[in-house]
Amino acid sequence: MNQCNEMLRNANSLDQNGRQLVVAFMTGNKCNPRPELGHIITMKLSETIEDGLADNQMCKMKVETFFQMDYQSGEWKRLRKCRLLQPHELDAAEQYMYVPQEGYHTQAQQQPT
Repeated sequence: MNQCNEMLRNANSLDQNGRQLVVAFMTGNKCNPRPELGHIITMKLSETIEDGLADNQMCKMKVETFFQMDYQSGEWKRLRKCRLLQPHELDAAEQYMYVPQEGYHTQAQQQPT
């Protein structure tokens, strides 16, 4: 259950119904609530902007994490989809990135120990 709680804590793209579905599946309820979708249901857990490495250079990547439930076998998977951000997307993504204030590192180093 700890694994489920940690996964849901970081889920910024999952609504309350999705959270309930994941919790029910991980606690043993293998009754498919949407059989018309098939026995495998994939739900988007989160979307983040992360630093990545492409062509030996640091770059910003959009990372989407999905949770896949197989109601036939009872197995689940966590899937990650990564893609390089295009220059025009970087401006829109800035609000989701943490950038330390200028002088932050110098201030931290100057404090007495």
